[in-house]
Amino acid sequence: PEAAPEAAPEAAPEADRSAAETGGKKAEAVDEGTAASPAEADRSEAEAQERLKPPIGFSVAKAYEVTKNEAWLQALQPTDPTQFKVRDYGYAQSKLKQPSGPGLYESCGADCCVSSQGPLSDFAARVRIPDLGPDCALEAEASPVPQHLVVNLQIPMQAKALFGSSKKSKALGKPTLNAVYYFRIQAATAHAVNKLEKAYASGHPRDLNVAGVPPAVQLFHRWCEGAHRDKALNGQFKAIGLGFNFDEVGAPAFVKSYNGKPVLFAASGKVREGFNIIHRGKGYLEVDVPMAENFSYLAQRGMAWGFGMAERLDLALAFLIEGRKDFEQPECVLGSAANKFVPVKAALGEDELFNSDQEVADFA
Repeated sequence: PEAAPEAAPEAAPEADRSAAETGGKKAEAVDEGTAASPAEADRSEAEAQERLKPPIGFSVAKAYEVTKNEAWLQALQPTDPTQFKVRDYGYAQSKLKQPSGPGLYESCGADCCVSSQGPLSDFAARVRIPDLGPDCALEAEASPVPQHLVVNLQIPMQAKALFGSSKKSKALGKPTLNAVYYFRIQAATAHAVNKLEKAYASGHPRDLNVAGVPPAVQLFHRWCEGAHRDKALNGQFKAIGLGFNFDEVGAPAFVKSYNGKPVLFAASGKVREGFNIIHRGKGYLEVDVPMAENFSYLAQRGMAWGFGMAERLDLALAFLIEGRKDFEQPECVLGSAANKFVPVKAALGEDELFNSDQEVADFA
C-alpha cells in the first residue's frame, strides 16, 4: 500500500483519535469473527460433559486397580458365537438346531456395577460410547439398527420373596447388579443393513427375504424398528447361557437343566409379551432386562446362587432374536461374551463409578 502523507503537527491529536477509533472497530470485528456461536458453545459444552463420563469397560479396569484381583482382566471377554446352537431354517417342522454363524456384532467391552436402590436405566447414557470407522457406517441417517448394541442385565442380588410383595416393589430400592455388555456392529452386518434398506426404499416386501441379506439381519432390523411398541416382537429377544463347569461346582439340577437352552425375556402365556425396556442415544440402542420385576421366584433363586458362585463359574452368554417363521431363519447370535470367574462381589458401586467431576481418560 502507498505510504500515508505526513500529518501536520496540529492535526496529530485528531489523527490519533481516528486511528484509535479505527483500531477499535477492527478489534470489534475480530472479536465478532472469533466469538463462538451459540451452537458451537453448546457443542463445546456437550463435549466437555462427555469427557467427564467414564469410557465403556471402566468399571472392570477400575475394579482391578482397586482390588488387584487379576480375575477382572479375563472376566468379561469376547467368546466364539459358533459354540451356541440356534434354530435352523424350517425349525417349526424339523426342530433342528445348528451352530450359529459369526455374530452380527462383536463384543467391545463390559461393565459390572452395583446399584443400591434398584436397577440403573439407560446405562449407556452414563458412559462414553466410541465412534466407529467408515467401514461400519450405516448409510441411512434414520436407520433403526444401531452401531452399538448394549444389553443391561439387571440382576437382583437377592431372590425375591415367594409371596406377599407387589411386582414393582420387588425391584425398587433393592440392591441390583447391572451386568452391561457392549457390542459394535460388524462391517459385514452394516453392509447387509445398507443393502436391505435400499431394497425397502425401492418397494421390496418386508415379509420376503432380500437376496444377499441374512434372514437374521432382516429380523433384527424389524425388531429394532418395532420392539419398543410391539410387545410380542419385544418378547423375541432372548439369551443362551453355557456353563462349562457346572458339575465341578455342584450346580443345582434346575440350573443345569437350562444349560445351553434359550431363555426368552418375555412373560409366560400364549402371547409371549416382552418386558425389555429400550433406550436410544447417539450411536447406540440399549436393552434393559429388569429381572427383579419379571423373573420367577425359582429363576431368581438360580440367579442368587450364580451370584454367590460367580468367582468359580466358567460361563458364556449370547443374545439373539428368536426366529419363528421360516423367512426369519436360520437364527444368528447378535453378540456373545465370556463370563469367566467374575468376582462380582467386588464390583464397583455406582457412586464410585459415576461421581467424578474430572475428565476420565480412555485406556488401552
